[in-house]
Amino acid sequence: MTLSPLKKLAIVFGTTIFYKAVSLQLLEEELSQLK
Repeated sequence: MTLSPLKKLAIVFGTTIFYKAVSLQLLEEELSQLK
């Protein structure tokens, strides 16, 4: 029973890092296009 909340936390943590990395890549692409 103690594994389910940990799994949910790990999934949320992983997805947030993934979306942050994707947003950073998109920002870098937009900045390179502006130059």
